[in-house]
Amino acid sequence: MSWSPDGRLIAFCGRDTDKRTGVFLISVKTGEVKLLVPLEAVHADPTWSPDSKSIAYGYKTDVYVVNIEDGKPQRITPTPEQDEYKRSQVRPVFAPDGRSVAYIVGQRILATTIDGKETREIFHLKNKNFIDTFDWSPDGRHIV
Repeated sequence: MSWSPDGRLIAFCGRDTDKRTGVFLISVKTGEVKLLVPLEAVHADPTWSPDSKSIAYGYKTDVYVVNIEDGKPQRITPTPEQDEYKRSQVRPVFAPDGRSVAYIVGQRILATTIDGKETREIFHLKNKNFIDTFDWSPDGRHIV
């Protein structure tokens, strides 16, 4: 679950009483639940853009960004032919400026612009451990 930065909505992945699965939004004010993006699985790690207008989520081996107004997801990760890393991409986190999304790929953290045009490696763990979680510094210059 993830609060929108403006505090109006909560995003989560799950299954509703109608057995629909995907990314849902809950209005904090009214409690209304809306299916934003239908998915086959319920694990997608939704995270909000700083302006509360979009959500990034991981699904299967890709990261998507969806505008909450139109609900149309856009894959931002490279296609398999372009992807030199060829591993699951999970736990997306918007950069503080909202222009890119970072995510975990095995022992690396990559960042892709929200239009999907540029991907860069921002961290590489050089041992046999894997990265489980990370976060941006408030100024967007560092990852912890």
